[in-house]
Amino acid sequence: MARSGGLSHIFMGMLLQQIFGQASDVLGSTPESCWFGLSRSAVNPSGDIDEPPLFLYLDADGATTTTPTDDVVDTGYARVEVLLADQASWSESDVCAVVNSGEVRFPEAQADWGTIRFWVMMDAQVDGRVLAYGSLRRSVRIFSGDVALIAPGSINIALDSYEREW
Repeated sequence: MARSGGLSHIFMGMLLQQIFGQASDVLGSTPESCWFGLSRSAVNPSGDIDEPPLFLYLDADGATTTTPTDDVVDTGYARVEVLLADQASWSESDVCAVVNSGEVRFPEAQADWGTIRFWVMMDAQVDGRVLAYGSLRRSVRIFSGDVALIAPGSINIALDSYEREW
């Protein structure tokens, strides 16, 4: 379902600040886990994402609406926790890259999540910062009753280097 991705500008900046002493303890202690989410539109390198909603409002006819009503439906969407230092979760795919060794299985959708185009790796279960992101091999429409799954070997997070002509 997913393919290669890279680190967000925010996370790369944090790494550089920490490594080169521009700020102390930017990263804090090494995190034990991260949370994977899904995005319906392109992930902005600064961290803007379009995740499926956590809940939907229903109007009097039972149609979804953005206007708050008393009739609220839980969509079943939630980010999925993945351990970072667990060899069952990650393996080295290259000198500067890691690949997921385990599957990332999302909860069963209780409502339509829309068309999913990207995955995101976040530093928190709710809100938080985008650490890495990538596009799916193909867009996937998630309907009520579906279970979104990112298969082992599908996420390859790389530290890219590039050269500029001077």
